[in-house]
Amino acid sequence: MNFSLYAVIPSPVDDSVWGVAERFPGYLVRMDRGKNPPQSCITEIYKVPEPGFDPRGVDIDTNGVVWTALAASCVIAAMFAGLSLAPARSLTR
Repeated sequence: MNFSLYAVIPSPVDDSVWGVAERFPGYLVRMDRGKNPPQSCITEIYKVPEPGFDPRGVDIDTNGVVWTALAASCVIAAMFAGLSLAPARSLTR
């Protein structure tokens, strides 16, 4: 499996790196090198929540919460490390 990442950012709480992939419907990708790369490298892929799609940009707050704007659906999503991806707020027009 391969993904072209639209945005990439290192986590301030661990050694992981996060990115967003625009492949429909959109994914958050977490990469951790581990202690003995490349043998210990781990990649986790999280599908963005419905009704959201098309993630644009990614940011991480000081608590390690990953945020992305789901541009085509006017939703902001938050990923809490170790928990599921969930819409944080839906915007209405």
